[in-house]
Amino acid sequence: MIHLTRSGPDGDTTRGVLTVDEVPQLRLVTLEPNPPVIPLGEFSAIRYQSPEFGRDVVRLVDVPGHSGLEVHSGNTRTDTRGCVIVGERVATPADGFTVPAVVSSRDALAQLMELLPGDRWTFSVEGYGA
Repeated sequence: MIHLTRSGPDGDTTRGVLTVDEVPQLRLVTLEPNPPVIPLGEFSAIRYQSPEFGRDVVRLVDVPGHSGLEVHSGNTRTDTRGCVIVGERVATPADGFTVPAVVSSRDALAQLMELLPGDRWTFSVEGYGA
């Protein structure tokens, strides 16, 4: 199971942490819009070759009222497109961002997709949100 645990809002973004039961050493930071598009609960997720990003991503397939929601790479809220972006750490002012951001996102996504077992999972969303 993939777990997204939201810690709360940071301006117009929502911060959190993504973990995977089968990969205890994996802990990635996340960024979503605030308010989040994905409600709290459990959803089905699949490995998906994203035509937009040209690589495998996690795609949520049963979020009520939404389609095409993914866990993908990016840095700031404008990159989320309502989805979840992952990073290796939260950006600091030294990284050159003036808004909430995550960094090393492509590396984090590659690590996630490499370590995730199989092609189908349960995706759990907990913590802050509707």
